[in-house]
Amino acid sequence: VFWFLLGCFLAKKVGVKSGWKVFGWGFLSYSIFSGLIHGVFWVAVLPSHEAIGPVRASLLLSMSVGWLWLFWRYYAIAAIIAMHIVIDFFMIGHLHFPWFEPYQLL
Repeated sequence: VFWFLLGCFLAKKVGVKSGWKVFGWGFLSYSIFSGLIHGVFWVAVLPSHEAIGPVRASLLLSMSVGWLWLFWRYYAIAAIIAMHIVIDFFMIGHLHFPWFEPYQLL
């Protein structure tokens, strides 16, 4: 959320007036940070797995936009955290993470 807010702040500092453009700046800032943290940290931690396809990538993009819109509109950080936990649970089941091998669903 910090990176989203930073992008929104920078947009307002440079004189962006449109709310959608301010949101876009925040989303871009959030996306850059998320891409870096997932690419640098999570790829090294998670077990090897197949790359996601375009359908899953589109779903993840839509989910991120939805989460940030919820925060933008309602400041619903608790809902975002809860949804992220649910998504992480399903992703762990898909990746066959060794720590959770006894609890694998698939």
